[in-house]
Amino acid sequence: MRQAEDIVWGTITESGKRRFDYAGFKSSLGLSGDERTAEYILFQIIEGFAEKRSVEEVLSKIRGGLLLFGYSVAEDELGRLLADKQKVLKKEIHAAEEALAGFSQGKGAPAVLADIRQLL
Repeated sequence: MRQAEDIVWGTITESGKRRFDYAGFKSSLGLSGDERTAEYILFQIIEGFAEKRSVEEVLSKIRGGLLLFGYSVAEDELGRLLADKQKVLKKEIHAAEEALAGFSQGKGAPAVLADIRQLL
């Protein structure tokens, strides 16, 4: 079942990559060759705002995750990257809110996927 849920989150994240200069985003963090870490950051931004976390809470979670990956990114740099993402990723954040709600209501991944595809 986890794989099906991963497809839902992957669909949302992939949609987010098309909303802004994702390659520039990776490169600004020095992550040009590290797709997993860049995707992690993007997913944490989408999920964090979908869960109604503050910018500071999202930053803190990303910073903690990056430390586990062995990366150190300046807080002001992450803050600049996050500054406009709440607006740019509005559809993805809304889709993530719907996915979280759907899963908590017991919907299966195929039904949730169908719902979020309509939103994206």
